[in-house]
Amino acid sequence: MDIRINGETKCVQQGLTVQQLLLEMSIDPSQPGIAVALDLEVIPRKRWGELQIPPTSEIEIIHAVQGG
Repeated sequence: MDIRINGETKCVQQGLTVQQLLLEMSIDPSQPGIAVALDLEVIPRKRWGELQIPPTSEIEIIHAVQGG
């Protein structure tokens, strides 16, 4: 199925959870400073392992960076 991740269309397997998507993208879901929004709604971290991504979803993955 096709979804949009940070503005780019990607083909991923159906039934993929948010956590599985992060792992496929080489992002450690236990790492602090990561936020995920699904169709403009921020998804709480505790739901990442259970929430399956629907087809045609738009996902934004944000990495907080420290600095000054």
